[in-house]
Parts: sequence; structure tokens; C-alpha cells
Amino acid sequence: MPSKFLYKPLNVTIADIRLISDYVDPEFGTGAVKITPAHDFNDFNLGKAHNLPFINIMNDDGTLNENAGKYAGKGRWDTRYEVTAELEKLGLLVKKEDNPMKVPICNRSSDVVEPLIKPQWWMKMDSLAEEALKVVRNGEIKIRPESAEKNYYRWLESIQDWCLSRQLYWGHQIPAYFVHFEGEQAGDQADDALWITGRTPEEAQAKAEQKWPGKKFTLKRDEDVLDTWYDFPQLIHQLRLTRVGFPRVFGHSLHWDGRRKPTTWRLSSQPPPWRRDGISFSSGWRE
Repeated sequence: MPSKFLYKPLNVTIADIRLISDYVDPEFGTGAVKITPAHDFNDFNLGKAHNLPFINIMNDDGTLNENAGKYAGKGRWDTRYEVTAELEKLGLLVKKEDNPMKVPICNRSSDVVEPLIKPQWWMKMDSLAEEALKVVRNGEIKIRPESAEKNYYRWLESIQDWCLSRQLYWGHQIPAYFVHFEGEQAGDQADDALWITGRTPEEAQAKAEQKWPGKKFTLKRDEDVLDTWYDFPQLIHQLRLTRVGFPRVFGHSLHWDGRRKPTTWRLSSQPPPWRRDGISFSSGWRE
């Protein structure tokens, strides 16, 4: 359905509103629901399917940013109450009802988790998964019990790209560096062209000097760390290089092994050094 510009009583920054008729249950509530692709997991996929704009309205500290118009700089909870009060003042609030819903809570801070879109590092998995599928199909590696083989295929045949970034205080820091040119406004961290990778800071500096000859700049390393599961193939590869083997290793989760094993093969061009006739998966795997 074509975009329609609808009445904006709160005068916040907003794109043209598209009406999508195939998503909402018309019998629930008003029969209409807002879509926020930048702040909801389901809405994210819907936004991609309908080519909707992804507008982030929240800063990392829980305050609203410039996209929230006159509410910029205010806290998320205060703003919710202010918006409700203003809609009542304008005579636009029909009623309020309690609605049971799942609210994600952080197990460390007990605070409500707010989904945000942030630049992350990803590993493309389709070609890696194909290698892992091939050695099982040709019998080089056998899955035990055999009943787990269908799950193995189902996971790898529908695998998605792997997000490697973690916003944690511990872990192996991602070896990627963002460039800031002297005398210029800071660039967009979502711009791949402004990132340099290197095994060491010196290697990254040399690559940057070669890419931008004659320019003055500083490099800042990404503060994110690598997903712990991503570290496992690196360990396997290093143990192979140092000729330390595994007499028997059982994967306890298809979710883990479906990512670690393809990565190990890509690093070493060989299957992992556990027994090739004894890969076992527990029944409690998860997606």
C-alpha cells in the first residue's frame, strides 16, 4: 500500500507512515499497531520485508535522541508519561487498558532491556555451513545418535549469518579500528569504509597509512569483544598447530557445534580433531 502522511499530534520527527494491512489482528484492541523496526525484533523483520525506514529514537543511556523532537534528552520512562498526558490534553486518548506482554529484563541489572540497532561484526555462514554439511553427507563424519542427524541438517541448511560482537567487559577485543581524520567531523561507525582490521595496532596503522596516504588520523579500536563461541575454533586451530589432539570430545549443543565446526574447518581445511565416528549431541539443543 502506498505511503500516507498522517496527522502528527506530538510533532515528533517521523517519516511518511505506510499502512500495512496483513499484519495486525483487527479484533485486538483498536485493530491498529505502530511498527518500530529499530526497536523491536519482530518489527525489524517486518521493516525489512516492507522496506520501512529504521529510525532509532534512543541513546545508549536510555534518554531520547534528536529523532524524538521536543522529547529529546528526556528519559524513556518520563517520556512515556508525558506522551500519555499530552494525548489526554489534546482529547486524543480514548482509553487505557492493561495488556499482558513479555518484557525482557536484564539478569544483571534487573532493568528493562530496550532493543536498539547498533553496528555489529558478522561472519557470513552459508559457505562455511556447506563444508560442514558435505563431510556428514559423504560419511567422513557420522552423527551419533543417528536421530540427531536431521536436526544437524535442519540447523545448517537454514543457518543465518553469525553476529560476533558482544558488548561485555571481558573477552577477546575485536581487532578492528575506526578512523578519525584530523580536522574533520567524526564519521558514521556504520560505514565499513572507515574501519581497518589488523592483528596488531601496528598492522592496522600500516594498513590505514596505505589506504589514506598523506592524511592525518587517529585509530580507535572497537570496544566490543568476540562472541565466546567464536573463540572455540581459534583454540582448536591453535591446538592442531601445536600438535595437541582431542581423544574424544562431545558437543553438548547443536547450536554451538553448528557454528564452531564450520569455522574450524575454514581455519584448518580439516574437520575438528575429535573422533570422526563419535560426534554426539544431547537432546536438549536449542536455537
